[in-house]
Amino acid sequence: MPVVIMGDGAVGSGLAVALSLSGREVFLAGPPGTPAGSREIVAEGFIGGRGRVSVGDAFAAPRGAVMVCALKAYHLAGALEGIAAGAPARLVNVSNGLFEAGEWGGFTPEPAVLTAGFRLENRVVLTASGELTVVRKGVAEELFRGTSLPVRPVEDIQLQVQAKWLVNSIVNPLGAITGLPNNGLLPAGLSELAETLFRELAPAVRDDCRNASRAMLRAVLEKSENLCSMLQDVREGRPTELPWLTEYALRRLGPDRCPAAAAVCALAVAAASGARPDR
Repeated sequence: MPVVIMGDGAVGSGLAVALSLSGREVFLAGPPGTPAGSREIVAEGFIGGRGRVSVGDAFAAPRGAVMVCALKAYHLAGALEGIAAGAPARLVNVSNGLFEAGEWGGFTPEPAVLTAGFRLENRVVLTASGELTVVRKGVAEELFRGTSLPVRPVEDIQLQVQAKWLVNSIVNPLGAITGLPNNGLLPAGLSELAETLFRELAPAVRDDCRNASRAMLRAVLEKSENLCSMLQDVREGRPTELPWLTEYALRRLGPDRCPAAAAVCALAVAAASGARPDR
């Protein structure tokens, strides 16, 4: 089946390579106006190789294909028209954050949770180890089974989505503020702050996902050499996904219940503002 990947950033490009190398026909959709053609994408690290894919914007993508949303959360609203134009047979979402149903404009995506790291550097996708957690017997399992990206099917994907949200809501703002890779946060003395953020933010998710969150957080802080996506956004002068991560808990729980998280959010916003090229 053809696959359309919405988002030609690091994650979308890395997934395009993985799918292309497994023999899939891939169309990588960039921003509106992206010239139609083909592109060779080079990936190094955990996912290594060269994949050739068709490129263009969403309006040039094949209609009725399976679509994988690898967009930044702040790009989703602007991409809905393009997603609708593609009339996807199925839609899989690997974007970070917790989303309200209305943000999808009537679509109901199948969630998948990506823990591998992706970063663009000199037009090469640098990848760090991880896996893709998917709905058992869902479309994402069918798509990515047999690729170089390990696939872990589960019965309860929402538990995994919320666990990953909690981890991202702690690690991403701390990385954006400090400029450190994920496994540099504990050596910098931030273990107590990370634990405080966990206690404050955990009430925003299901009680039964907290053990999974703790295990995932420990693995990220101890083993992941990746630069979190929010740090990459700050360095490139882009918006951040705070509204769909840590700030989601502030809206749901109230800043009075999350004073450390509120302070960390303010620092992350200041870091992003100071890194903008127009300042």
